[in-house]
Amino acid sequence: VSHPVRFFESILTVTMSAFTKPLEMNEPRFLTLLGNLMSESKYLQNSPSQGLVPQEDLACKHILELLKPFMKENGGVLEVEKVNFVEGRGNLIIRYPGTHPTEVCSFVGSHMDVVPADPTGWSRDPFTLVQEGDMLYGRGTTDCLGHVALLTDLMIQLAEQKPAMKRSIVVVFIANEENGSFPGVGVDQLAKEGYMDSLKHGPLFWIDAADCQPCIGTAGNCQWRLKTTGKLFHSGLPHKGINSIELAMDG
Repeated sequence: VSHPVRFFESILTVTMSAFTKPLEMNEPRFLTLLGNLMSESKYLQNSPSQGLVPQEDLACKHILELLKPFMKENGGVLEVEKVNFVEGRGNLIIRYPGTHPTEVCSFVGSHMDVVPADPTGWSRDPFTLVQEGDMLYGRGTTDCLGHVALLTDLMIQLAEQKPAMKRSIVVVFIANEENGSFPGVGVDQLAKEGYMDSLKHGPLFWIDAADCQPCIGTAGNCQWRLKTTGKLFHSGLPHKGINSIELAMDG
């Protein structure tokens, strides 16, 4: 998203008078968290066929450390739950409670695993955050550790300013998005066990893209099977037959 803070302001549907100061990304905090997440990215690579099984708890550790002063158990307002279905592979659910508990606006899909990076094909270390001017380099800067860092900063800003909001704001950071070889680790299991049920009471935004603006719908797949039946005829009169292969190609 070109202007992520403006994007969040528009979808939160909150008058800015609810905030004590304008909602602006805390750049030093964002970069520090992103740098910490990137330092773990070598161990967040997800490609079981290559022997790479991510340990998302390494990312959770840095996020939770930053959120710690703002959690309810420490006198803050954020409700934070870490959910593990597999050892070392956590999901995080962060909630800023609104005045109407049943109404919600949620941000789901930002994941803590990354696709593999071969350092020999990079001109910079892919597992270290590199900033050059206004450009950030490294595995996960956009897909998807940068999104994780940005949403974490958003939730901290809500916790700092404590605006009175009708809807609860919920962020769900997920494990195992990049590879489906091992089911029952991430969002699929969260949904199966009811952790996502409360999110049905309001808009849900899937935050996992590089340079895209908000949209309805995204890439997907549809599996189907087509059976064609041709018409046999004598080879001397092929024009009276129907070739089932050609018919399938037309279909």
